[in-house]
Amino acid sequence: MNAIKARILVVDDNAAIHEDFKKILYGGVRYKRGRAGSSLENELFGDAETHTPKQSLNPVEYVIDDAYQGEEAIAMVDAAEAEGFPYSLAFMDVRMPPGMDGIQAIKQIWEHHRHLEMVICTAYSDYSWDQILDEFGVTDHLLFIKKPYDPVTVQQTTLTLVKKWELAKENQKHLDRLEKEVEKRTAELNAMVAHLKKMKDEAEAATHAKGRFLSNMTHEIRTPLNGIMGMAQLLMDTDLTHEQVEYVETIRVSGDSLLYVINDVLDYSKIEAGKMVIENIHFKLRTTIENVIDIISVGAYAKGIEIATLIHGAVPDNLIGDPGRIRQILINLLSNAAKFTDSGEIELFIRCAPPETKTGAAGNGRVHLLFEVKDTGIGMTEAQTNRLFKPFEQADDSTTRQYGGTGLGLAISKHLCDLMDGKIGVESQLNAGSRFWFTAALGTNGGQAFDVASFPESVKGLNCLVAGDNKTSVKVISLYVNAWGGRCEEAQTVDAALERLNRKEDDDIDAIIVDFKPNNLEAYLSFAKKVRQNSATEDVALICLTTGNNRGDARKAREHGYNAYLTKPIKQSHLYNTLIMVGNARHGRVYGGRGIISKHVVDEVFAGHRRILVAEDNRVNQKVISKVLTNAGATCDVVENGRLAVAAFRKNEYDLILMDCLMPEMDGYLAAQEIRRLEPEGNRIPIIAITADAFADNRAKCEAAGMDDFIFKPFKVEAVVETLKRIFDSQG
Repeated sequence: MNAIKARILVVDDNAAIHEDFKKILYGGVRYKRGRAGSSLENELFGDAETHTPKQSLNPVEYVIDDAYQGEEAIAMVDAAEAEGFPYSLAFMDVRMPPGMDGIQAIKQIWEHHRHLEMVICTAYSDYSWDQILDEFGVTDHLLFIKKPYDPVTVQQTTLTLVKKWELAKENQKHLDRLEKEVEKRTAELNAMVAHLKKMKDEAEAATHAKGRFLSNMTHEIRTPLNGIMGMAQLLMDTDLTHEQVEYVETIRVSGDSLLYVINDVLDYSKIEAGKMVIENIHFKLRTTIENVIDIISVGAYAKGIEIATLIHGAVPDNLIGDPGRIRQILINLLSNAAKFTDSGEIELFIRCAPPETKTGAAGNGRVHLLFEVKDTGIGMTEAQTNRLFKPFEQADDSTTRQYGGTGLGLAISKHLCDLMDGKIGVESQLNAGSRFWFTAALGTNGGQAFDVASFPESVKGLNCLVAGDNKTSVKVISLYVNAWGGRCEEAQTVDAALERLNRKEDDDIDAIIVDFKPNNLEAYLSFAKKVRQNSATEDVALICLTTGNNRGDARKAREHGYNAYLTKPIKQSHLYNTLIMVGNARHGRVYGGRGIISKHVVDEVFAGHRRILVAEDNRVNQKVISKVLTNAGATCDVVENGRLAVAAFRKNEYDLILMDCLMPEMDGYLAAQEIRRLEPEGNRIPIIAITADAFADNRAKCEAAGMDDFIFKPFKVEAVVETLKRIFDSQG
């Protein structure tokens, strides 16, 4: 085993001390008590027994240097370090007159060589151990040995401290290697992080490019699609032959199908990109639900399927949440119900959610609602239901061919429920129908379920009788009338209704609501005739509700004595206002119009005349929007860009502005900002954005520009009218 070569410095002003340290550490010297000339030895080692230090097993080879003053020691330590052969250990005397003492020398040496081991060797010290600790603090690099001491102590102390210093040096080398390795690995990690960041930036750029591409493509698709669907819808209100009606209906259905595919693809892209967000805005639940039923009812009624909607009285109407996403989930569930149901009915029930369906506590101004969609359709097996709510999955692959669909709707609905702190589920039995349900946590904004206080008149105290073939529909109407303060009895057939009228009970019937299917028209016309021929009931108000809207049916109903003819789905507000109007008519108060009451008459009576500015660059969409607004009783001015919209606003007074977002010369965002700058303080005009950009977070951009609401292209007539009604209702 090769010996370690260690360098030692002895610092003392007495030359004999240096020689004695060398004798001890180099070995081969005998020390005997009473030996002549041993006074120095006795001073150093006392009256010790004779012994011979053994160096044969010493694994260290010492190189001993001499310094006689503190200043000299400091210079030698610096020089040794510079030579690359530093000292491991220094034996330091304290008193070394006339120069620097040992304590001060140690302090200066440690300023640059903090790890040098020090042994203070002295018989007489000007410093106590406590004073030395005060000078240096607690350190493991300092020993204090007082004379006399024996050679073995010197040898073992030297060996221990040298080994300690060597280990410290090796540790330092190891630490240096580790630091270099850490630096190397850190550089590699930094390079990897930079590479990953580059990949992330490239992925985000690709995602952004994909998003912009989808956004641009959907804008280019939605704009002409809006014209196609809008014109088809307006065309349906004109005189058409039966064959032409079929053609237009095919255009409408195809446009709806294309729109659903576009929406599903865009929403799924949002989910993949983590861009799907839920908004929190004020909305009326019943208005949202009625808008959904308007959309679904067309296809359902064409198949002869009845739709019944019941919103329980405890459910608040004024809520805070994302009405668009609730609408999207309901359209998906209801359209599936209509798609897979060939006969029977579809029921939508909305109530406060029971505890087992909640995902979190309500409280803090929040309410959990449970939405249930039941149908009498083809149903599913348990294995089929397990495949639902997964992307691109349907209960049966063959349904894609038979019924169509992307297989994304339920997966998107599940994600939306999660974002609204809700759940979604299904219960189904093959050939026995299905029940889909979902919950959502929504904020509350005060107000009661159906705010009758907001209406100028009341149906309180009105006695009604409702008759119809569909038990659910009859029950729903009865519940609504009773909730509004009226009193409503139920009869399952018109014959049962006649029997009730003939009983002549104490309280007279003020109005009879008859719910019938188009194929039973003659039976219900006959019923009206019998009611009018009876002197006891000839002044009772008759209201018919029907899923059909065949030309001439309203005229026939009027001729046979009906006061009102309402097509389903019936909005609560339409039924409520119709009851007020027929009640007024029965008591000699004229409602302001002639002929039979329809939902259009109701809207005209209960809505004021409005002047609206439309800013839209697409000429087809200009015609569609103008026709929709004109049919709703409004007057509209049309301009083709934002600059002209601002000019029109300067010149005329408008109740509302419909603003397309993307137009030449000046877009809708800049135009809205300029109008907000120009309008008088306290006289804010509603601005509704019209946009085909369904992928970007467009609402935030619209709000930043000062817009109050927005409508997506392609829009339905009902969506435009409903949005305008909501805006005007909020203004009082």
